[in-house]
Amino acid sequence: NFGTIYGFLTGMMALGTIAGPLFAGWIFDISSGYHVAWIIFSCIAFVAMIIITTTPPSRLIVSKEGMGG
Repeated sequence: NFGTIYGFLTGMMALGTIAGPLFAGWIFDISSGYHVAWIIFSCIAFVAMIIITTTPPSRLIVSKEGMGG
C-alpha cells in the first residue's frame, strides 16, 4: 500500500530532521567543530546506500480487482 509506505518514510525523515541538528550541535559542543558530525553522517549515508543497492526489489503482486476488472 503506497500510503503505508509513504507514511513510514515520512516518519523516518521526520526523525532524521529532528535528531540530525541536535546531534550535530551536541558534537559541536564536545569537539568545537562539525568535522566528527560530518564523518558520522557520511558513514550513515554510506551504510544506507549499501543497504538500498543490495536489497532485492520485492515482487509486485497485482490482483484483478486492482486492474479494474
